[in-house]
Parts: sequence; C-alpha cells; structure tokens
Amino acid sequence: MGILLSDKYQAWERECESRRQKLKANEEELNQIFISAYQMQGILKPDVSEQSLSIRKPERQKEIKSLLNYAVGCIFGRYSLDREGLCYAGGEYHPEYYHKIQPVADNILILSEQIFPENCLSAKIREFLVQAYGEDTLTENLDFITETLGMTLETYFQKEFSAEHYRLYHKRPVYWQFDSGKKHAFQALVYIHRWKPDIPEILRKNYLPAVQNFYQQKFTESGSYRIQKQDKAILTELENYDKKLAVFSDGLSLHPDDGILVNYQKLSTVLKKLPA
Repeated sequence: MGILLSDKYQAWERECESRRQKLKANEEELNQIFISAYQMQGILKPDVSEQSLSIRKPERQKEIKSLLNYAVGCIFGRYSLDREGLCYAGGEYHPEYYHKIQPVADNILILSEQIFPENCLSAKIREFLVQAYGEDTLTENLDFITETLGMTLETYFQKEFSAEHYRLYHKRPVYWQFDSGKKHAFQALVYIHRWKPDIPEILRKNYLPAVQNFYQQKFTESGSYRIQKQDKAILTELENYDKKLAVFSDGLSLHPDDGILVNYQKLSTVLKKLPA
C-alpha cells in the first residue's frame, strides 16, 4: 500500500503538538523551580504562552512547498531518495547515490506541461511522488498538494516557485529560472551546481523550437483575431528570446566555487546587457 500525504501531514501535526506541549511543560516546571528558589510566588507566574514556544506549529502550505522544493532537488540530483542529506553541490559526482530517481540528464526542467507533457517539471514531480509514496496513492497525493497550493502544479511552478525559492535561499537561489519575457511563453529551470556553458544552446536547439511550433500552429489554426493577436505577441517574444539565447553564453562564465551570490550577479548582469 502506498502512503497518503494527508496521513503523513496529520502525523507530523500530532508530533509537533506533542513536542510543543512537552516543551511547554518543561519550561513551566523550570519556571516554578526558579520562582520557588527565589521566593517570587505571587510576583511571577510559571505559565508559558503558546506564542513563546520555539517549536512552531506546522503550516500545511509551507510544508507542501518545502516538499516540492526537496522534490526538485531530487530531480536535479542535489538530493536523493536513496541517501540522506546533500548529495551533489559541486565537486565529485557519485552516480551510485541515485537509484529511485535519476537526475535529469541535461540539467534542464521545462515548466510547460502542455508542450512537454512527458518531460516537464510537473511530470517529474509525479514520478517523484510515485517513488516516494507509491503509485496507488498518486491521485490522492496530487489532490492533497493542489488543494493545499490552491492551484495546479504547473501553475505553481510557472508563477510562484522561483520567487519562493529565492526567498527561502535568502537571495542565493540554486535553481535558476530562464524566462522568455512578459508572456512567459518559455520557462525552464536549471541547477547552478550542474551548470555547463552549453545549456543556453541546448535550451535554444532542443526546447525552444517546440514552443515556437506550438504557438505558430495555434496562430495558424485560430480564426479569432484576439487569439491571433495574443499568439503573435508570444511568437515575437520567442523570436527575441531565441536571439538572446544565441548570444547568452558569450558573456556568461560561471564558476560554482565562487559562490551562488557572485554567480547570480553575473547572470543578472548578462541578462541586462542582452538585446530587448
């Protein structure tokens, strides 16, 4: 039988509450000893407020977002379901660390499920859930996640994940998002510690054409002027992004040993210099 995320979360809630109450009882006992030792009865009370406890109450959405961040790490090879702790953040790579989930080969995760249904990040997350919790509970676990997020996996990764990750890692993100522009027609994540200079060219040759073809077909088949106008704007954005990717690697030399902050600043500098 598979594992239900809802059951795991409820068990975690109970565990946290048990820890909180034990901590509360211990602190109140210590307070009572202090009050008695210094004869401060009537002046101080041993009571400890819930708000002052250092063990926080779990927040369902926060826990699910943390799980998804870990899942992305497993898909990139930063973590592994077969081994505890950090598995790869530069240095020597150990393929024997990965059995249940093999890190994505080209270090690229595309965010569009509609255009890349088998290879997009959402599909990889579903594979992670199967490996971690079982195939027979996949539907229930996906429902629990999307209900918690208030949106689909694809929408979360396209609209919120990068900002959440940027905040979580204190402005030193290890997963970098490539985005074509205001229309967000093309979006992909890469893992900085597995960065290679040819990644922009791989994005350009192996993924971007499929997105361009998708919107070109929509534009051709649509009889609606409004839809055609929107798709034309998207096609223009993709054409411009193709040009950006073509010159991207010329101005970007990343060295993970320099640290995330230095490399992220390099990326930002190069992006500002690229043609609009």
